[in-house]
Amino acid sequence: MRLAALLLVAGVGVGAHDTHVSSTRIVIEGPSVVCRIRMFRDDLEKALRLSPGQDSLAITTDARADSLVQKYLNGALQLTADGERLTGSVVGSGLETDDARQEVAWYVVEYPAAHPPARLVILNAILFESFRNQQNIMSVLKSPDDKRFSLYFIATDPEPQTLKL
Repeated sequence: MRLAALLLVAGVGVGAHDTHVSSTRIVIEGPSVVCRIRMFRDDLEKALRLSPGQDSLAITTDARADSLVQKYLNGALQLTADGERLTGSVVGSGLETDDARQEVAWYVVEYPAAHPPARLVILNAILFESFRNQQNIMSVLKSPDDKRFSLYFIATDPEPQTLKL
């Protein structure tokens, strides 16, 4: 019920937003774990400004910005496959405007594993340092057997979740 209400709220917006939410889709195929992460651009900029020397950062879709976001995501989105911590690389990024005219930044991040994972532990703490009401929604698809999972993370209870694939 909480997730359904969150999805409705996340889709509604007027001007500045009070809702702080990210959306991540993960596809696991063989040893490849690929994420598409979406979050409000201004929220991400606020989180990145907390890093030393980044007080005037503006998110763009260039290599420098992708590098900073990659570093941030490798700390905030922790994926562990069968006991091995995975490191992600940003392979695509963009900016778009949602239905409420809010700017959304998206990133495609590849997390290569040594072999197809049987167990995946995820901690999605994206933007938790910036917003106490941050909510992170994840959907996971394991191919080719079409296993699907939904996960929900909140800043007030930052605990990892385990998937048996």
